[in-house]
Parts: sequence; C-alpha cells; structure tokens
Amino acid sequence: MRCPVCRADNHEGPGCRRCRADLSPLFRLEEQRESLLRQARRQAAQQNWAEVTNLAGKAHALRRGDDAGRLAAV
Repeated sequence: MRCPVCRADNHEGPGCRRCRADLSPLFRLEEQRESLLRQARRQAAQQNWAEVTNLAGKAHALRRGDDAGRLAAV
C-alpha cells in the first residue's frame, strides 16, 4: 500500500514506515475489499453470477483492480 502522505510503499501497518502517518483506515478498507473478493469467488464456485457481480462491484468501488474487474466480467 502506498502512503498518501509521503508515497512510500508499506506492506505492514498501521503506521507508514517513513512518515509514520496512520494508515489503519486504509488497511481496514483493503481487508474489507479482500473479504468481498473471497465471497465473490465462493459465489462463483456456486455459479451464483448475480451475487458475484454484486460483490465484485462493491470491491471495485473500494479500490479498482484487475482482480475485481475479472470477477465482475464473469
């Protein structure tokens, strides 16, 4: 995750390794996004396509990414 304050890459939180900005809200959003993507994958395994699209769209709204885009396209 890139710090919005100093642009340093951070792989651990909750504070930025360089400027010590509190990144915990961003890490929580990323955890929420990952949870939505896991749920979408489970729904895809059950071929519940409407729910896959719904969950992937929510994940995409939190942060755009190819992973959510691919699930939404299915």
